[in-house]
Amino acid sequence: MPQTLARAMTETSAGLAQTARTVTETVTAAGTVIGHRVTLGAQAVGDPLNADHHAEFSRMTTEKVTAFSDASNAMLDELRDINREVMTFLAQQTVGAAQAAFELGAATTPAAIFAAHQRFLMESWARGSAHAFKLAALSSTVSAQVLAPVHSTATANAKRLDKALRKKR
Repeated sequence: MPQTLARAMTETSAGLAQTARTVTETVTAAGTVIGHRVTLGAQAVGDPLNADHHAEFSRMTTEKVTAFSDASNAMLDELRDINREVMTFLAQQTVGAAQAAFELGAATTPAAIFAAHQRFLMESWARGSAHAFKLAALSSTVSAQVLAPVHSTATANAKRLDKALRKKR
């Protein structure tokens, strides 16, 4: 059991670290994109018929809708996995409680009652700890999966807009 907990903690930590990197990259890319698009907006005021401006502004809406729709779908998929894990935990706890009740009913001495009670508590704690770490790992996966479409769009836009700006210079 300690190896399982250690592995779950390691996986959770790695997932959270990756999520932190992805958030940082997304925020940086978003800042770059916003800067480029504010500049384009200022240019569009002076030249409202420029087709390049219209193409970029219409692209903004469709990309956002697509990225956030994909993020929502990822969230639903990941929440389904979390729900499955919670239901598995509840089923295991129910089975454990039933086994403990049977053992307590069959116990004929105070020592046997104490041993059954202690076994139930230890097994219950172990299951609870394992599932808590599993839920933490799944939660870090949720963050990564939900961020992925937004991250992909923001970083691709930052690269594309930087490249377009370099060409104009």
